[in-house]
Order: sequence, then C-alpha cells, then structure tokens
Amino acid sequence: MSSNSNSNSGSSCSYATCFCGEVAPTRVSWTTRNPGRRFLGCKNFGNNGCNFFDWVDKEKSVDEEMQDNHNKMRAIHRQKEDWRAVAEGVKELNAHLSKHVESERKNREELQRKYEQCNKALKCARSRVYLLMLLLALSVICNLFY
Repeated sequence: MSSNSNSNSGSSCSYATCFCGEVAPTRVSWTTRNPGRRFLGCKNFGNNGCNFFDWVDKEKSVDEEMQDNHNKMRAIHRQKEDWRAVAEGVKELNAHLSKHVESERKNREELQRKYEQCNKALKCARSRVYLLMLLLALSVICNLFY
C-alpha cells in the first residue's frame, strides 16, 4: 500500500493506492461506532477486491477524549450561567412590570373616581340650570300677570 498527499484547487486531500493497484477513494462511515468518520477503502470492496482499508483521521486518544469532554462540560457550565443570568433578568423585568401594572391600575381607579365626581357635578349643574330656567319662566309669567 502506498499513501500520498494530493493537492487539488488549494484543498488538501489524502489518497492511497490499494492492494489491487487502484486509487482507494475516500468514503464516510455511518456506523453507530464511527459516524461521520472518513476512511480510504478499495473501490472494488465486496466485488473480489483486496479489502484495503485505512482511516483518514486518527482515532482520538483517551486524553483527547477527556479534554473534549472537559471542554464540553465547561461550555455547558457557561450556558447554564448564561441561562441563570437570563432568568434573573426575566425576574427583574417581571417585578418592574408588576409595579408598572399596579401603578396603572391605581391611575385607572383614580381616573374612574374623578370621572364619577365630574359626572356627579355635571348632573348637579344641569339640575341647577333647569331650576334657574324654571324660576326665570315663573318670573316671566308672574310679570305678565302682575
């Protein structure tokens, strides 16, 4: 088996020559154990090919896996802290909104009370105007007869 590195349009790709003497194409594994992992394999695999196989990317060491897991845990911790800050902000906004709603309720009640007072004063003023009009009419009538 020979393994080479080939450049094509600025991107680097690996290839190998299998035991049949053919270029082994890069393929992707979709097995449960190695999902998405790239490998080189004989293009005649399963059809009397040589069964050549080689991983393109190396398997991670235990230390690398532990470092990846540690980084993931740190990221989760940061997200947890971010969500706590968001939750705290929501609590503050909710408290502010509750105060605002209470203030608006009090304002509405005060406006309703003032409206009722004005309505009562208007009814009283109308009654006085009607009474004055009645007295004026009586005065005019009395002046006509006396």
